[in-house]
Amino acid sequence: MKRGVYRVTFARKMQRGDAKFEPGQVYEMSGADFFHWWGFPGSIDCYRKLDPELGPYDRVESGPCVIVGCGPSLKGFNFELLRGWDVLVCNRAHEWVPWAKYLVTMDYGAFLENPEMGRSLRTFKRVIFTKAGGAAIHPKAVEFPWPSKTPIVSDSIEEGIHGRHSGMAAVNVAYCLGYDPIYFLGIDCKVPGSQPHFYQEETEELRQHILRPVDGYDAERMEMWRRQFDAQQARQYRFRGVRVVNLGPGSALQEFSREDWRRVFFTTECAEDTERRRGRQ
Repeated sequence: MKRGVYRVTFARKMQRGDAKFEPGQVYEMSGADFFHWWGFPGSIDCYRKLDPELGPYDRVESGPCVIVGCGPSLKGFNFELLRGWDVLVCNRAHEWVPWAKYLVTMDYGAFLENPEMGRSLRTFKRVIFTKAGGAAIHPKAVEFPWPSKTPIVSDSIEEGIHGRHSGMAAVNVAYCLGYDPIYFLGIDCKVPGSQPHFYQEETEELRQHILRPVDGYDAERMEMWRRQFDAQQARQYRFRGVRVVNLGPGSALQEFSREDWRRVFFTTECAEDTERRRGRQ
């Protein structure tokens, strides 16, 4: 992972021997030098690996895609609007968008532990991306490594995908596949009061479950995910020149560019493109 060439900018003035680095300037350096500076928190601002190792799924797509998360902001959403688009779904969202092209999950354990979820997943006919250890969930599951020493956005699926939750991982997968722009819905990254997912009914029991400190949706952990995804990843995609757009009206993410999903799915240009896509299916 330390091989290769990186293009970087620094967040503050740094110096190593005679080499001086100014914030905002773009530099190219070896992988060894990059990871030296990455070891100093707050030194590197943005980066991109220029020569990543590519696998069979890297850079095989082009054009726009839509990522569908499971956040409660999607409750009542008409998923038929996504017909004709290249769609990546997270976790159980495939049950509402069964025609999706890819599925991304960091939570393969839930499919193994819940027989109903496991049976439902086996009906999915396309490629599933999951972190290492998740191949047992589906015959078409593709494991990606967890690159613990690599920064927060990977430049190829082959070298590993980052994501503290499935939504973060899905955006990174979409980028590595080659999509641009990347739209996403239902990646809310906030504690939803009493309804963690759009497909669950709000109940007092769920609310109490969410508020328990050990639960995956407690406020502290969700805020940590929001900071990592919002503040850290958004600028990395901008540095790569990839347009990542938040279409979720209930999302707590602020750093990604935002658009109203109605403008994306109902404009004349978009409607014509959707019809062309439907004709290819």
